[in-house]
Amino acid sequence: MKSLRFLALALVMLVLAAGTALASDIEQYKTNVQSALTKDKITSMMEVAKLLKQYGASYQQPLTSDTALAGKLKPGEALRVMIGMYQFDAVYAAAYGRKKDAVGFLEARARLVDKMNLRGRLDVSALFPQKLDTLLKNPDGATFDDIVQAYAENAAKYEEMMNDQVGFETIEASLYGFVLEGLYVTSNSLLTSGMDPELMQVVGHVVPLIQPALSLYESFTSVEHYAMYVDPDNFLERTERAAWLKIIMKMIIDKKAKLTEKQVKAIVEIVSKERAAIYSTMP
Repeated sequence: MKSLRFLALALVMLVLAAGTALASDIEQYKTNVQSALTKDKITSMMEVAKLLKQYGASYQQPLTSDTALAGKLKPGEALRVMIGMYQFDAVYAAAYGRKKDAVGFLEARARLVDKMNLRGRLDVSALFPQKLDTLLKNPDGATFDDIVQAYAENAAKYEEMMNDQVGFETIEASLYGFVLEGLYVTSNSLLTSGMDPELMQVVGHVVPLIQPALSLYESFTSVEHYAMYVDPDNFLERTERAAWLKIIMKMIIDKKAKLTEKQVKAIVEIVSKERAAIYSTMP
């Protein structure tokens, strides 16, 4: 009888110890999120859209995501990734003064956030700052700087969203979607420009686009830890997504941003495949 009581006590202690370790991990990962998504880093991520225009690229709407998809998506990984993809499309359109397009992407993004039924469950202002509501009501005010500022000023809210598993999954997936769409638009713009030397300067600014997402993925010490925070069907994302992002970033750094057409085509192929994988899961 004593042995049974001892065994029960030991099991309780193990559960409590595991809970304490998990809580400690969560706090550490919340700190990592705060470090990866500072106001300055968010601003730097979004800057690449403005630099495309500055260095002479034309606005290419066919490279952006169809806003009609927002009405078809159901809650899940594809929806979370699309939140970030629409976010990039919005700043991309705003950088070119395409205010109607920018507002259209923001509206699509808002519909996705609403579909997740997060309002009331946790603070979604990191995903959709209140300032954006004003821009939706006044499309003429949807400038690039206003949109970037709205997101950057809410950087601290990302840490709060980590208190909920769905919040964490949404941060991770939407950040990935932003980077994916940014790389897709940027690399395709380079190719269609004929590798214009002036536009090639934007390559040096792709690293700040990738780094926050890569830092977040690399903050996990193991796949097992990561699996505690995400949908079991998606726990391999960390290694798979981090792997190809790291390859692209390392190539840019090693080549000092002086990429050949063949290397840019390789990036286009990778991001097109990853983007297609997201679309393939949609209804």
